[in-house]
Amino acid sequence: MPTLMEQEIFSQSTVLKQTYRNNVLKVEALARLIKSRRFPYIMMAARGSSDNACLYFKYLCEIRYGIPVAFIYPSIVTQYDGKLDLKDAILICVSQSGEAFDIRKVMEKTARQGGVTVAITNNAESPLAKGAQHHLCMDVGPEQSMPATKTFTAELLLLGMLVTALERADGMLPETPGRLPELIEEVLRLQPAIDRLAERWTDVREAFVLARGVNLCVSREICCKLQETCYLNATSYALSDFMHGPFALVEPETRVMLVAMNDEAREDALAMIAALGAVGAKPLLFTDSADLAALVEDHVLLPRSDLFLSPFASTVAGQLFACSLAASRGIDPDRSRNIRKVTITR
Repeated sequence: MPTLMEQEIFSQSTVLKQTYRNNVLKVEALARLIKSRRFPYIMMAARGSSDNACLYFKYLCEIRYGIPVAFIYPSIVTQYDGKLDLKDAILICVSQSGEAFDIRKVMEKTARQGGVTVAITNNAESPLAKGAQHHLCMDVGPEQSMPATKTFTAELLLLGMLVTALERADGMLPETPGRLPELIEEVLRLQPAIDRLAERWTDVREAFVLARGVNLCVSREICCKLQETCYLNATSYALSDFMHGPFALVEPETRVMLVAMNDEAREDALAMIAALGAVGAKPLLFTDSADLAALVEDHVLLPRSDLFLSPFASTVAGQLFACSLAASRGIDPDRSRNIRKVTITR
């Protein structure tokens, strides 16, 4: 019997169609508002997996549309009553449950000052959804397993849709999500190979998860999944940062997971693969490049994609890996020790 986590991973190619379909008009309207108001920047507020999704938006928006994206740390409002001037800001708050207390306080402060507030949640009746001036609903149904899977990719999709609408002159979106469902299906068919690689990590206790650029959000999200479902002491770094101080921690047999696509960060990935090989580390590579895959014994060759889609492919592969590794370690991924599905931070 598949775990709830596995069932929800496999549902993504279907439920994301609904996410897209139900939000096209809302995203187009939001893009028109942003264009008409000429906001100088976009603010984001989120925690956990939602914060990782916001990092995807930051890269994609700044690369493809050009508006700077900044993050507000909620404690600036809830703990320090910081003197933030938000009257000309647009704030996008992302929370899967919509229950995030501290995120809501940031939203309320923005609204009081006359800023524009947007919420992305999976619950249209949640406090965050009801308190926002604009709401995008993930519409993926209840997520019963403790780890975020389908809600995370739904966040990526909604944020990616917004960037696409912003960069188009007419602000319009295609009627369908294009190749995304097919791409996810192709990755899901790689489960047997991913399972075999996960078995090799059964006794691993520490690991690094590396990426750069638009897939850095995936590195952080996979790291979170390895921590909460497998109890693995995993740490995420950007490839560029890891080559500074953290690389001193690498020894022979150190486990390092790399997410490296055939994109602008390819040369950094090549350099990292060579450096890890020189010290005898054990890399595991998620990539859509056959050339990169040929350099690493343990690899998952993902379907080719682009800047918008590649994080979906690597995310789903990482989810499958974490789910399989939990099973090989005798852990129920649906119920993690010490943590709950919804965490309220003040």
